[in-house]
Amino acid sequence: MSFRARSRAAHPDYWARPVPSFGATAPRIVIVGLAPGMHGANRTGRPFTGDHAGILLYRTLHEAGLASAPVSVSADDALALVNARIVNAVKCVPPQNRPLPAEIRSCNAYLAAEVRELSAVRVYLALGRVAHDALLMARGLTRARYRFGHGREHRLDGAQYLLDSYHCSRYNTSTGRLTAQMFRDVVARACELAGVAPDGGRTGQHPGAASEPACGLLFDRGHEERSGNDVADDLKGVRDEQRRKPPRHPRPNRAKLSPDGRRGVPGRRAQGSPPGSPSVSAGRRRPLGRNNRATAAVEALPALGKACGEKSRTCRFSRPSFD
Repeated sequence: MSFRARSRAAHPDYWARPVPSFGATAPRIVIVGLAPGMHGANRTGRPFTGDHAGILLYRTLHEAGLASAPVSVSADDALALVNARIVNAVKCVPPQNRPLPAEIRSCNAYLAAEVRELSAVRVYLALGRVAHDALLMARGLTRARYRFGHGREHRLDGAQYLLDSYHCSRYNTSTGRLTAQMFRDVVARACELAGVAPDGGRTGQHPGAASEPACGLLFDRGHEERSGNDVADDLKGVRDEQRRKPPRHPRPNRAKLSPDGRRGVPGRRAQGSPPGSPSVSAGRRRPLGRNNRATAAVEALPALGKACGEKSRTCRFSRPSFD
């Protein structure tokens, strides 16, 4: 018994069949999802309906003027999409909600046929890497030239764009990988590239040339004329800068040793040395490291011995400590 047959037997009230696409018949924006959820679209028969991922998706589409309601309840409600359509890379629910590469290739022929029929599309919004790769496969494009990245834009030809976003799944939203504002910004950019006005109409301007943010959502204007490759180059430069090691500063000069092996103050005689003994700063100054401390102490011994010999010929020297 196949997985779908077992699913229908376990849930006789579920849709449990290939889930059709949903939305406008001549859309300007096509949203490419992954696959039907086991207890979401597989149950209701509508993409992103009945599961957590649809909450953020339809709420954002409604704020952008692309959906008539903020919530999708079932395939029988009055919800309608304006200038937008939702398709999936895989038509049927996969085992454990993870489609295999063979399933993606098998369903890609249906996605390719639908993409060919939608001639008015200006922007493809891919939700996740799998959807991104599936759309490229359907368009006959190579993945090496169009790399996935959240917010990355790819110009497919003179009039069509591919815009990437993290999938609005429960995992991505609960972990903070995708926030509501991040998703609003991506949808706003899709509206702007597609020339869609906040009321669901068309701006009549060339994609990317709108004077005000489309869809009534916030958008960083500094990113308007920047392609996905430009953003990737900037991020690469930041990463390279972070990898560079900070410059090594020279080690400060250590205090010179007094003739008796203890640390002294430059320019002064060591504490307890007899008058006339050479000062610590006498002679050539040089920084003392760990390896030449003993040499400095040994060089200072003859001068100290001469000074001590004036009073006693049996002057003993304590061994200097190098702590």
